[in-house]
Amino acid sequence: MKLFDPHVHLTSERYDDDLPEVIARLREAGLTGCMVICDPGDREPDCARAAEIVEQNPGFFLAIGVHPHNANGFSPEVEREIRRYAARGDCVCLGEIGLDYYDGFASSSELSNPVAKGDLKSQGDFNLYDFSPREVQRDVFERQLREVRRAEDVVEDRLLGVLLHQRHVLVRRRGDVFERQLDLALELNLPVQLHIRDAHGEAIERLQARHRAGRLPRGVMHCYSGSWESAKTYLSMGLYISLSGVATFRNAPKVWEVAKNLPEDRLLVETDCPYMAPAPMRGKRNEPAFLRYTLERVAELRETDPERLAERIGENLNALFFR
Repeated sequence: MKLFDPHVHLTSERYDDDLPEVIARLREAGLTGCMVICDPGDREPDCARAAEIVEQNPGFFLAIGVHPHNANGFSPEVEREIRRYAARGDCVCLGEIGLDYYDGFASSSELSNPVAKGDLKSQGDFNLYDFSPREVQRDVFERQLREVRRAEDVVEDRLLGVLLHQRHVLVRRRGDVFERQLDLALELNLPVQLHIRDAHGEAIERLQARHRAGRLPRGVMHCYSGSWESAKTYLSMGLYISLSGVATFRNAPKVWEVAKNLPEDRLLVETDCPYMAPAPMRGKRNEPAFLRYTLERVAELRETDPERLAERIGENLNALFFR
């Protein structure tokens, strides 16, 4: 069974001690290669290291883009870096890019958008990032406001103004950087890997506007954990949906529903390693060799043969990234 992992973070410090062994294990597991994600907007850019890994390993490819959490790091210099790496023959994607309000800085449209309400709720008894704090609260902004209101009136007014200003600036910045990178993808004729977290309502509005205008690049919803209703909207715009180890979790009914109903010509699987290791590897550092667990679980949910599904996913990968 031949597999390809379209989303890995092999530059993570979690691989510093044994990356050659990780790569050897992925080969033993039947993977022909993977797509290494790098972010030139990070405080510690990893693109040179990612490019080195790709150059040294046949079947490996590069994806470059500024993650929404690093939107403040986007600059003309960073855009030049994106263009420089995109000119390489082994760079086949712009990503991961998108919108992420998991830190509580949801936009007003997101909080009021009925399409997104199901996606703002917890998927189950797990946190999407196994290596993130377990007690991250989704009501960060509201809690901050409550704390402010306990202060004296003058202090309250000042702090509230600061919080509202920070929220406005951050939300606008993330949206602007997302739009700019979508434009870049069109200009460079590259597909995109979209990271959308607690932001499906706003993302759908932005992407639908582009779709109507003929300005939406081809792409995939990376590590999708939203609802089937939102997934149908993304599919209607020609996007693919990629499922991660979340599909193997004990309590992930929304992802199971998506896995069961996705058209087979729009389905991908990924690890997003080192995060979200699939069962039975939960709690361990994830790696590309674990991709088969997700594939097998998705095949089980769809009541189909894993070998046949792997072949179909290979065709989808070629259509999206390597045409």
